[in-house]
Amino acid sequence: MIYQSVTPILLVEQIEPSLFFWVGRLGFTKSAEVFEGNALGFVLLEKDQVQIMYQSYKSVQKDMPAVYERTIKEKSRAMIYCQVNNLE
Repeated sequence: MIYQSVTPILLVEQIEPSLFFWVGRLGFTKSAEVFEGNALGFVLLEKDQVQIMYQSYKSVQKDMPAVYERTIKEKSRAMIYCQVNNLE
């Protein structure tokens, strides 16, 4: 199999308002989080074998300026993170 995992990255202004739904209602757990100042810039949520990532636009702008410009231009709300065994 080429893909080890495929995970959606949902882009938002603020991550915190979404956490109650995913953690409180659906039972996901935060397995990783990165802060941008006083707010979350990135969070990885997991339950069973399902992963969902949230990343703030501010974090994308800092980490990947070219991607940020494209997301703003195209009004994107999501990206896909693919972990592969081999690019060839």
